[in-house]
Amino acid sequence: MTLASTSKTAYDSIVDKLGDRQEQVFEAIKSMKQATNEQLSDYLHLPIQSITGRVNELNRYGLVEPVGIERTKSGRPAKLWSVKYKTINFSQTEMFANECAE
Repeated sequence: MTLASTSKTAYDSIVDKLGDRQEQVFEAIKSMKQATNEQLSDYLHLPIQSITGRVNELNRYGLVEPVGIERTKSGRPAKLWSVKYKTINFSQTEMFANECAE
């Protein structure tokens, strides 16, 4: 297996185990290409509190990454998130699998 195919396999194994809300947020980021938590909240018509935790989990699992800063409606700086396609960290994959098993 090449590095690219092993990364794809790890990526697929993680995505299949996401919870409903995690998957919904992940798919929204993928669809939007880049988004802040506030933009995701607006896009999904969900309260921001439903978004921030899921984005943090997806970041911890290595599925999304901050790619910049954008201003919110109120003018505050916010992380701009994007799907991380390049490399899946296998220690993150293992951590995620353990969390799902609990």
